[in-house]
This record gives sequence, structure tokens and C-alpha cells, in this order.
Amino acid sequence: MNDKTYATCELCEQEMKPGTPCTYTHFKLKNGTIIEKIMTDEPVCPDCNAPMGSPHHPGCDNERCPVCGGQAIGCPCLDGVHDLKKVPRT
Repeated sequence: MNDKTYATCELCEQEMKPGTPCTYTHFKLKNGTIIEKIMTDEPVCPDCNAPMGSPHHPGCDNERCPVCGGQAIGCPCLDGVHDLKKVPRT
């Protein structure tokens, strides 16, 4: 039996088990610009457990800034982010 517990994403409210992507796919800046998040390129993100080709969960250390490509968490490019837009995945 696996007794491992996982954190819950504050936005999508899913337990961040391996292979569980965040359903929030875009950043929405204060100026109204909507920018798609960079999807994970690893089989499973070692920080937030998102699967390849899907969005990271907020606060993930491995998430990249879609503006400059640097680390998203604390990136000055995203200082204006006030919301994440939930966009249905196709």
C-alpha cells in the first residue's frame, strides 16, 4: 500500500500526484495580455509531477517564464500577473 501524500494545487484543486497536470494553461497580465504557459518537457516534472506536454502547477521550481524563458517563480517579467486563466485543453 502506498501511504505517500501529495500537496493539493491551490488553483486547480487537484492532488499533485505524478501525471496530474494543472488545468490552468495561461498567465493573464494586468494589461490584459494572455500568455500561454510553457509546458513541461520532462516525462514527469520532478517538482510538481505534471506530465510531459502539460502545464506546471503554480509555484513549481521548474516552470519557465513564457516571456524570457527564465525561472517563472519570482521572475520580474511576471510581476504584473494577477490572474491565471483556465482554458479548456483540447
